[in-house]
Parts: sequence; structure tokens; C-alpha cells
Amino acid sequence: MKERIFEPFYRLKETMRQKGTGIGLALARSLVELHKGQLFLDDNWPGMNKFVLVLPARPEPGTKDKAATKTHSNL
Repeated sequence: MKERIFEPFYRLKETMRQKGTGIGLALARSLVELHKGQLFLDDNWPGMNKFVLVLPARPEPGTKDKAATKTHSNL
């Protein structure tokens, strides 16, 4: 179940009465992965769950130049 919460439109039975589509965590993880990072659930905390977000300190070599070129070419 730990990884299923990151699937689009997946909702826990306990949250069915609350509003929402269940796409938030899937979208968040996709955005983090686009930035070469990780988003995961650390459920080793008694009585609570903790979401961990890891992003690289620096972009991969060469990716910054490519992104800048794409941005400028679209103007």
C-alpha cells in the first residue's frame, strides 16, 4: 500500500468522505522526479507518517545549458 498512494486517483478508504480526486501525491512525485529528485513515504515513525522530499543540490552537468537554450528558443 505504501507505493499505491502515489498512483493517480488512488484514495484510502478512510478518506472517501473527504473531497479530492487522489491525484495530488502522484502529481507531486512526478514533478519531483522531473527535477531528478525523490518523494517517498517514511512510515517508520510511531503513530504518524512522514513524507520525504529529496532534491539534488546541483543540476546534472550540461542540463542547465540545454534548458536555457530551450527556454530562449521559445520566445
